[in-house]
Amino acid sequence: MQMKHKSILIIFLGMFLFTACEYDFIEPVVPDVDPTDTLSFATEIAPIFVQDNCTACHSSNGTQFSLTEDKAYSNIINLGLLNNTEPELSSIYLVPSPSNPEQHPATYSSTNAALVLIWIQQGALNN
Repeated sequence: MQMKHKSILIIFLGMFLFTACEYDFIEPVVPDVDPTDTLSFATEIAPIFVQDNCTACHSSNGTQFSLTEDKAYSNIINLGLLNNTEPELSSIYLVPSPSNPEQHPATYSSTNAALVLIWIQQGALNN
């Protein structure tokens, strides 16, 4: 009789633990960007580096290359951080990607990562 109660208790606890686990999957926010509208580096991309805290390390005073508004574009181009044939492999997109938090201390928000990728896909213009 006592073994039967233990078995029922174990089954009940197993069912409770199994049903208590709930996962909320958060879909990444993809910005609604008209593909015919070219993103502006100056007004839409460069501010991302400040918003997502990239400039905490990547500033004119830091030991890393600068992503401040006055130097970001030239450093992205001159340091080879773009891959025009496979934009999703561009270092400026891939390294701080939200899907890759172990690789870099600061990551883009999902929306900002999507904007950076779209900008690269549009030709990474300095506009």
